[in-house]
Parts: sequence; structure tokens; C-alpha cells
Amino acid sequence: MSGGLDWQRLAEQFDALCELDAGARAQALDKLRRDQPELAQELARMLDADARENGVLDQGVEAIAAVTVAVSARDRSGQQLGEFVLTERIGRGGMGEVYRAERRASDFEQAVAIKLLRAGLDGADAERRFARERRILARLEHPGIARLIDGGMDTEGVPWLAMELVDGQTLTAYAKSAALSLDQRLQLVIEVCAAVDYAHRRLIVHRDLKPSNVLVDGQGRVKLLDFGIAKLLDEEEAPAMTASGVRLMSPAYAAPEQILGEAISTATDVYALGLLLCELLTARLPQKRGQQSLEALARSLDADEIERPSALVDAAVRDIPAHLLVGDLDNIVCKALSREPERRYASAVALAEDIQRFRDGRPIAARPDTFGYRMGKFVRRHRGSVGASLLALLALLIGFGSALWQADVARTQARLAEAQRVRAEAQAERAERIKDFLIALFKDKEPVGRAGAKPKTPLGMIESGIVAAQRDLKDDPELRDEVLGDLADVGVNLGGAETAAPLLEESLSYRRQHYGDAHRLVASVLGSQVTAMFQKGKFSEAEPKIAEAQAILTAIHGPEHIDVANMENRMVRVLISQTRLDEAAVLMREVVRKTEAHYGAGHAELGLRLSNLGVVLMQMGQDEAAQVEFERAIAVLERAYGPEHAALGFPLTNLGDLQRRRGLLAEALATYERDVAITLSQLGNEHPAYAVSLQRLGNAQRMNRDFKAAETTLGRALAIQEKGKYNELADTYSRLSNLAADRDDADTAIARATQAHAHALATQGIKSRLTWTRLGFLGATLAEAGRTAASSESLEQAIAGLQALGEPAIADVAMHQVQLGSVRRQRGELDQAIELQELGLRTLEARVKATDGRVDTARVALSLSLLMRAGSADVARAQALLGQVEPRRSALSPNAHAALELARALEHRLAGDRAEALAALDRLDALIANTGLDGRWLRAESKRIRPELKS
Repeated sequence: MSGGLDWQRLAEQFDALCELDAGARAQALDKLRRDQPELAQELARMLDADARENGVLDQGVEAIAAVTVAVSARDRSGQQLGEFVLTERIGRGGMGEVYRAERRASDFEQAVAIKLLRAGLDGADAERRFARERRILARLEHPGIARLIDGGMDTEGVPWLAMELVDGQTLTAYAKSAALSLDQRLQLVIEVCAAVDYAHRRLIVHRDLKPSNVLVDGQGRVKLLDFGIAKLLDEEEAPAMTASGVRLMSPAYAAPEQILGEAISTATDVYALGLLLCELLTARLPQKRGQQSLEALARSLDADEIERPSALVDAAVRDIPAHLLVGDLDNIVCKALSREPERRYASAVALAEDIQRFRDGRPIAARPDTFGYRMGKFVRRHRGSVGASLLALLALLIGFGSALWQADVARTQARLAEAQRVRAEAQAERAERIKDFLIALFKDKEPVGRAGAKPKTPLGMIESGIVAAQRDLKDDPELRDEVLGDLADVGVNLGGAETAAPLLEESLSYRRQHYGDAHRLVASVLGSQVTAMFQKGKFSEAEPKIAEAQAILTAIHGPEHIDVANMENRMVRVLISQTRLDEAAVLMREVVRKTEAHYGAGHAELGLRLSNLGVVLMQMGQDEAAQVEFERAIAVLERAYGPEHAALGFPLTNLGDLQRRRGLLAEALATYERDVAITLSQLGNEHPAYAVSLQRLGNAQRMNRDFKAAETTLGRALAIQEKGKYNELADTYSRLSNLAADRDDADTAIARATQAHAHALATQGIKSRLTWTRLGFLGATLAEAGRTAASSESLEQAIAGLQALGEPAIADVAMHQVQLGSVRRQRGELDQAIELQELGLRTLEARVKATDGRVDTARVALSLSLLMRAGSADVARAQALLGQVEPRRSALSPNAHAALELARALEHRLAGDRAEALAALDRLDALIANTGLDGRWLRAESKRIRPELKS
């Protein structure tokens, strides 16, 4: 190497380049080749050697000393050191080499990392430093610090240390490869702070905290490494120097006092922790620390202010959006990176506490620099240019300085004490106000005047509390928002969406203004709004709010967090309403996976998610798989809560629907009755969930031909739902329409079906699948009443509306075409009927699975039309279709099963087999009687054909 090179300059440049990524390192070297080719050539040689011998426990710091030793020291793999055998060299720095080693004792084996003093560095200074590291490590026993296991000297007198072997990635590499969220990154820094604070409490300053000296293992736990240049605070020591006078440090991560050779303290490590936090948040260091020499860094120490993390984020490569860093996180980092040690956090744990306060949404201790502080920095930085004009003033001020300083200290301490006292009193007063407010909700102010009056319902108490909060908490906007937000949230869950909606909108506006658009409290109120919208059936309006809340929570916590899963669970409901069932199934399985990972296999939340998965599968026609999920959900909830908890209502309702759809009417009735009893006892007789339970039970009673009980039950559901204008009101109108049709009250049936469609249109609009399927139901009701012209018109409009929705509604279009074909058949228009039903069947066969029940329903409907037209080709085609359906007869819905029996009766009649035809009609009549089918046309056909077969 040329003797003209500056060793100090070379060492600083080498360490700076080591801290850069490959792209930035190459750019820096290219610039050096143009300006200082000889220096660039030597640095390139050293970097190449370092890349081949990349250190694990020692890289970075000792690179400065590496310029004085050869890089080709012998590999000592296979050598025995005490009870250990060196198996592989895994790291190399300027002062030490690191080997993977194994202890091969008779009773156990142990893998360790062994650090040896580098060959050629066996001088007294190096050995003292190595001995100090062993002495320091012997003091440390913490889960966040790689522990010392053993130590000794080899046969050549070279000292060695055996340490815990950490298989992991550096702090920044792990954060990037694992795509950690903001919250997860902050948690890692808190864990590093805990390890550093532990060392500080044992009077040890690390002095070389940087990403390469903090590993994260396979379980996501941090491990602090390399105390090679650490300082014992209870020992007198000169600045960390090599024998040649080069200070040992990593310039990119060095505190100002290290760069300037000033006194070292625990604040030195706090500064490095601030740099670690900044790099984890932005992937960059402030003041271009990774690219500057020691002299340049020293010159930059008097800069006006530290670069804020939010200004460092590179939009092209960012992991964390800049807007999440603005404000509190900027202030936290800048406080940790204060030039003066006394202005930084008092300890590593104080930094960790402020980070945790940010995570909890509480006020932080860090605050932006004041004008006075920045002015003082300006004067110090420009003392040369302004010094002459200030000499006279300074002479006057010197006489007063000491007294003023002491007075200022006293005033500051007094202000701090007063602030703490005021804060404590404010917190106590706040707690007292909340307690008084809650007690007032339950305490009747006029017990005499209200004697004999009915007690308030839970929802009534919430509504009273809202009025009281608006009246009594005007002087404390933050408390008012908190209380009103909580009351509105509880009110929504009690069915009071109408009352809660304006409060939630007000809370959303307040929180956006005071906390910013990306705060978790904003996501919380968005979630409450979604719940209220669901009660009103406004699924399309809820979708953007879910998406916004999900984006906020993902940015804060990461995609695997349970809060994100909860928002995804709500999005599933939107997807179901839009018939995007494949998407819903995929997303719901992800929600189940995340929920189980977070809570475990026996938690109640998992039971609720399994129930929702069953709903999606049932919507897709996968009845057996759906029943498995419902039964799993019920079992989990019973274990978690017992057999009478309100949470059981959801899977019980869904299971009852599935049993009813499969023709298991007795089982469905028992399931619904249990659901109604639980919901009433747990939620009361005004809750919307109780109304849903009643509606399901009433429909099952109707299908069981218990019309009187059905009318009473459905009437109770209707009274609750009409009061709150709930989304499920359309279902109740439809059930009442079916009840009227079963009683041959065509006018009432049509009126109720019209109400069902009108409610869906008013609450969900023309872009909802449900709106058009309700219109299709009206068409079917008109057809049952024999009003085929009006029925055709309704069905044609429903088909057009569904077609406008595009791909998500394509299967519904096909089913309505099949239904319209049946109306055409009813009118004797067999050619048109067959054309429509062939079109619908082709679409279903192409778009849904062959096992989907809708395919077989369409085949049966088409076969009936073909058999009624009765051409020879028609009969052959019908027989082929029925042959496809027959193996899945038991899986058919009751209506499709009854239609199949009618088709068989027509088939046998055409073949002249009267006995088999009559047997098919007998099975048809039994199905109608036993399962409560909406089968007026089927009954009419059975009555029309039977006399012909008997004559």
C-alpha cells in the first residue's frame, strides 16, 4: 500500500462504506475513483476482503483497525479450545475472528460462537481490551443480550470467548425481509432499549450500537452483540483508541461526544438508539451519516436542527408511509438525537416509555425544540461572524449569568413539579367525572315521580347518557368525544344505529382533526360506523369505510394483526351482499387463520369466525362443509361461554337455515327455538338479533303448517324491525308473503313481497344484488297467484338489474332466467320457456361447480318444460337431465325435490306406466305436506294429472 495514503482518512472511509447497501457503496466508490483514485483502489481491495470474511459479532467497529493487519489469516477450523471444537469460521473483524464451535461433552452437546483475538493483534492494548470485554460480558445475563458461556487461552496464549450462538438477521435486514409494520418495528426498538437499559444499570455503556450488532433470531427476539469497545462507568478509561491513536467507533452511529472525543455516558447509547429507530422507520440515517467522513460529521454537529424522519422517507423505497411519522415519532427521534447529552432522554427506558406512549395513543414526553434553543444554536454556530459585535454585551451578561442560570434552574424545577401536580390533579378529576357520569346513568333523579313507571331498557339508558354527555361535558371536548364515542358504540351493539349514526360522524370529524387521518382512533370509529351501516343494510356505503380502516390498521400493526382480521371479517359481509362469493370464501379463511393464530383454537372469537365461514360456504351451495363449520363454531362457543350465551345465536341461526334448506324441518325448528330462547334471555325483547331469531322460527313454523304460531312469531319480529327500520325487515316481509300465499291470500302475499322489494331498494339502492333478487321474489309470488303477465315483467326487470351488476351477479341472472322460463311454461309458452331455461342452465354449468344445487334445480325445471312439450327429442333430453340429477336427489332443496317428483310423474305418464306416475305424485304430495313447500303450482299440477291417471 502506498505510503502517501492517510490512514485515519482510509479507516473512516472504510467504516462509512461498510454501513452502506451495495448500490450506495458502488456509487460512493465511483465518485472516489474520479476524485481520489489511489484511495478508492485500496478501499475496493479492503471491501472485497471484508465481503469474503464478513463478520457476525465484530463487523464494523474493528474495520478501522483492519488496515493494520493482513486479511488472509489462517483458518483455525477443526482446532480444539478447551471443551470446544471450532467447526467453521463465520465472522471476521479488525480485532477478532468468530467461529461456530461445538462443545462435545459426554452428557450433552452445545453449539456456541467463539471469538478469538485476531492473529497479529496480541499486543498488550488488544489483550486488555479483550479482557475487558470478557469482564463486561460476565456481568450481563439478559434475554436480549448474547450471553458469555466460557473463556480461556489457547495453546499459543491467544485469548478466546465462548458466547451464545445467535442464528438470525441484523435488525434492519429482519425488518425489511419480514415486512414489519410500524408497530412491530417500534416493539423491536423497545426490546433493544430494555437490553441496553439492563447494561446501563450494571454501569456498562455499549458505545457501538448499530444494526449489525443487534440480531433478531428465528422467534423474532432481539439479541445485542459485541461489547468489544464497551465502557465500564466505574472504571477510569481514556477514549477508545488503538495503539496508533485511532479512536474506535462506527462513525455512522457515533454520538457527537464520541466524534469529538468528549466524555462518554449512557446518553451515548441513547443517541445510537435514536439512530437505530430512525433507520428502522425510514431506511436512512439523518445528515447523510452513512456517507460522510469523521471530519464532515464533526462539522455537521452544529446544524440548525436534526433531519426529521418524516423528511427522510424515500417514496420509492419506503416501508413506512411518511405521514405516520409526522409529529410524535419525529419528536421522539429528534429528542434522542439531541446534540447535548442532557437534552436527550434520561435513559434507554425513558425512550422506550415514550415509544410505548405513542403506540398507546397517549401524549409523549418529547416536544419540538423551542425558538430560544435554536437561537442559542445559531449564536454558537456563527460565533466568529457575530462575536465582535457581542463582546460588550457578553461582558455585561457574564456578571449576571451564574445567578440567572441558577434562577432559571429553580424556576424550571418548580414548573415541572407544578406541571406534574396539575397533571395528577387533572387525571384524578377526569376519573372522578367519569365515575360520577356513569353513576348518574343508573341513578334515578326523580324516584317518586317515576313510581310505577317501567325501568329503562339498556338502550334507553344509553340514549339518556348521550343526552347527558352532550349537556355536561361541553367544557372538555376530548372527554366528551371519548364518552360519546363509547356510548354510541355500545348503542350500535344494542341495536340503536339510528341514534348512534350522527354521534359517530361527529366523533370521526373530531378525531381526524385532532389525531390525523391515519390514527388508530380514527379506525376505531370507522369500525363502529360500519356496524351501524350493516344494521341499516347499507353494505355498499360501508365498503370504503372498511377499506380505509383496514389500511390504517395494516400500516400501524401489519397485515397479520387481529384488528386487521376483524376489518377483513366485515369486508366478507360486503362481498356476500355483492355475490362475490369466491372472494368472500378466500378472505374468510384468512380471517379464520389469523384469528386462530392470535387467540388459539378454543377462543370464542374463533367460534364466531367459523360461523361466518359457514355462511359463505352455505351461500356457495356447499351445505355439508357449511354444516361442519357451524357445528365447530357452536362447540367452540359452548366451551368458551357455556350453553346459554348470546354469541351462540349467530351459528344457531345459520345452522337452522341450513337444516331448513335441506328439508330437515324438525331439526331446524328445535335449533331456532333454542336460538330464540337464548337471544331473548341475553339481549332482551327489543334487540334486532332477537327479531332475526323470531323471523327464522316463524318461517319454520309456517313451513310446518302451524300458521297461527307463524303469524304470531313473525308479527313480533315485524314490530321490532319496523321500529328500527333494520335491514332484515325485508326478510320478514318475504316470510309474511309466503305465509299469506300458503293461506291462499294472494293479495296479501303480493303486498308483502312488494314491501320487501321496496325496503331493499330504499336501504341498498339499485347497485345491490339483494334489491333485484327481492324483485325476482315478487315475480315468483305473482306467478304463484296466477298473475303471469305481471310476474314476467318483474322477472325481466330483475334480470336486467342483475345483468347491470356484471360478473358478481351472473349466477343470479341465470337462476332468474330459469324462473322466468317456468312462468312462460305456466302460461303455455313452452318454446320460450325451454329457450330461457337452456340459457340459464348453460350459464350455471359454465360458472358454478357441478355440485352446486342451483345446477340441479335448473336441470329439473328444464326437464319439466321438455316433458310438457313432449316431443321425442324433448323426452330423451329430459330423461338425460333427470339421470344427471338423480344421484344427488338427497341433496336437492325441498322445492327442487318436489319438482323432480312431478317430472318423474310426467315421464311415467308418457311411458304409459300409470302406477309409477301415481307413486311419484304421492311422493310429491307428501313432500308438500311435510316440508311446507311454497308449491301452489305443483299442487295444482298434481291435482290436474291425478284424475287422468286414475281414469
